[in-house]
Amino acid sequence: MTNGPCPFAHTRTWLLTDLCGNTNTVSQTVTLLDTTPPIPVCNGNNLVPNPGFDNFMVCPTNYSQLDLAYPWNRASDASPDYFNACAPPTNVNVLTNFCGGQTPFTGSGYAGAYVYSSSGETNPLACYREYLQVQLISPLVAGQTYPVSFRVSLADFSGHAIADIGAHFSVGSISNGIVGVLNAVPQVVNPSTNLLTSTNSWMLVSGFYIAAGGETHLTLGCFVTDAAATATPILVNATNVDNGLNDLSYYYFDDVYVGGPCSIAPLVMIPCGTPVTFPNVAGYDACSGTNITNSIVTVTNSLCPLSVKRTWTFTDLCGNTTNVSQTVSNFVDNAPPLVLCGGANLIANPSFEIYTVCPSDLSQLALAPPWYQPTFATPDWFNTCATSNNVSVPNNFNGTQSPHDGQAYAGFVAYSLTYDYREYLQAPLLAPLVAGQTYIVSFRVNLADASGWAASELGAYFSTGPVTNYAIQTPLPVLPQIENAAGNPLASMNSWMLVQGTYTAAGGENFITIGNFRADNATTVIPASGNETSIAYYYIDSVQIQTPCNMPTNIVLPCGTPVVFPELTGYDLCSGTNITTTIVSLTNTFCPLNITRTWTFTDACGNTTNISQTMGALADTAPPIPICN
Repeated sequence: MTNGPCPFAHTRTWLLTDLCGNTNTVSQTVTLLDTTPPIPVCNGNNLVPNPGFDNFMVCPTNYSQLDLAYPWNRASDASPDYFNACAPPTNVNVLTNFCGGQTPFTGSGYAGAYVYSSSGETNPLACYREYLQVQLISPLVAGQTYPVSFRVSLADFSGHAIADIGAHFSVGSISNGIVGVLNAVPQVVNPSTNLLTSTNSWMLVSGFYIAAGGETHLTLGCFVTDAAATATPILVNATNVDNGLNDLSYYYFDDVYVGGPCSIAPLVMIPCGTPVTFPNVAGYDACSGTNITNSIVTVTNSLCPLSVKRTWTFTDLCGNTTNVSQTVSNFVDNAPPLVLCGGANLIANPSFEIYTVCPSDLSQLALAPPWYQPTFATPDWFNTCATSNNVSVPNNFNGTQSPHDGQAYAGFVAYSLTYDYREYLQAPLLAPLVAGQTYIVSFRVNLADASGWAASELGAYFSTGPVTNYAIQTPLPVLPQIENAAGNPLASMNSWMLVQGTYTAAGGENFITIGNFRADNATTVIPASGNETSIAYYYIDSVQIQTPCNMPTNIVLPCGTPVVFPELTGYDLCSGTNITTTIVSLTNTFCPLNITRTWTFTDACGNTTNISQTMGALADTAPPIPICN
């Protein structure tokens, strides 16, 4: 019996009964005192894909279907099992299954495997083992220390409990066509003194592993023979016998974790225009595992130069805490803001407001011309006028979100865990880009509520002519000129996040394509809270392509022509659109009429740009015309 959570107290009770029915009970409690604070783990990326077995291709219907929880698979000819709440309430449902039942530690699924057989102690040929194997998201780095943990729960109908469950890292798969013990030594293993006996709670197996380098696969199970295993009988009842499990040990597995400790630089200097991004940091503790509370505080210390400080506070189950901080600052900004001509957006229908008819179902982006899909994968268009709840605004099939502006927005799949499925939006520009001209490119995105993942590298690609391939649903083989930083996951389900950058044109580019151009294994993702556990889906709005303007300083107008000055705005790599604009208009003369307007644009650092334009009438030599009343 395990008491807790802190201090961690493990109690074992022995019931001794002689042939006359006399009994005696003895107990021992081992208490683990945890005074060590948790360590920060960088990237927030668990290197184990599908760590909670929640993602699946189809719901399990029977035994031996671990491969449905892709990319998990078996490592031998012995076949582990996959359980999910979506399964029928028989063999492989989580609450009621052939081995009993258990609520998942997280999510809706878990795996299960036989790890021991008492008959194998005297007959090695009867030794039967099942192993769970998965390819890691990225290889381990030589010399790096990785925290490793997973949860196990003894199945109700097991006749024995054991201690020796562990994890083995390997370069490549260790799959073998046997049903016995794999010839591998686990680098992380539960202590032999800690029998995993609970059928009610999820028990933590954890440790640290210093990588040799290049390890790509993780295998879970029991790697010792039955004779060498530390095992104890569990009270045999009719259910054990009926299910044939009285000499076996079967465990459920959940919440598998491999992450790397990190050293966070206290100060990071970035050029203006570079997005302020912080590492995704989680906490890990030898006693509490990943059950760590993470409090994040982000403070903007100054706008010029921009300086933002983030502090993470990690607290384990025993109240031990670790604080770590990082400040990201711009280099000194001495550059004045650029001047943009109002209305000079090269995107037609930038907010998807123009349409031919209202949407009635998914996959109807082409109803908002000139936008369309460039591959066989089908993005969506949402509008308040929709005739279907699937594509309405603000509520639709993927969640709830109001537009950034107007009444509409589009949506696309940017990441898919099970295979490289991608959706893209494409449109022609109002005019080709000019060689050598620098353009300011931006769009807004919002992570849909249903998304199970959030991605980073959304971007825009400019091309001369369209880039289409209607035979694929996978990433387009091009490199975007505008791309959100890998360390800046676009994770907000509430606000519209800005993706922006500048692009100096080669010349002649007349089409834009928006999406994620990276393969799944090259995309930086973090888990999100949605129920669509295999995808990252984004709404998109307010696409902008603007260029600094070069307006004439003097304009001469015929008499009687209205004096209308252009609408100008400011933009700065450091301050973005946080620009103060001061306008002064001065009438120099009335005859001929001569007016000068001066715009002063000031960024957050006090750098200024002045631009003026004078409008005057032609010299007036014509006498007035008499008008009869």
